[in-house]
Amino acid sequence: MKHVTAILGVAILAGCSGQNTETAGNNTAAAAGGNTQTAAAAPRIMALQPGQWETRVEILKMEMPGMPNAPMPQTPPTTVSQCITPEQANKPIEGIMAGGALPPGCVSESNNVTDGRIQATFSCAQNNIPTRVSMQGVISPTAYEMEMDVSGGEGQTAVRSEMRVRARRLGECTTPPPAAQ
Repeated sequence: MKHVTAILGVAILAGCSGQNTETAGNNTAAAAGGNTQTAAAAPRIMALQPGQWETRVEILKMEMPGMPNAPMPQTPPTTVSQCITPEQANKPIEGIMAGGALPPGCVSESNNVTDGRIQATFSCAQNNIPTRVSMQGVISPTAYEMEMDVSGGEGQTAVRSEMRVRARRLGECTTPPPAAQ
């Protein structure tokens, strides 16, 4: 059960908190004349609006192959509210994460936040438990919705879950932003 908590912790951190570094670099190169794409053909990078955000994480499915075929307990959706700073808002993937950054021990494999779509994959080694998180969905400056697939562990401790994350901007910040780490 400790393993499940660690994996879900990574997933909820991902859902409760992006600008794509690769795409941002490409757009900077294009602006400097290093890319021959026209402005009309260049993808639009999404940024979130800073402010108070409410995020709801719902576990849709959980599988634990090493456990007997007992039904998994239903976990009620988790809703959190947080202040997203302008710095976090300009980095949509990181801005979505609690604290404005990937959790310690996590590495981005890919991320793309363009033209109203969000896609990201990262891997983590939390408590020596390898975990992989993939997410995809839609994003606007004031809301996003994504499906997440989280898998981790091996053998008897393997866990896989599917989640839905919905977030929306509520207005100006009513709680202080997280302290810089």
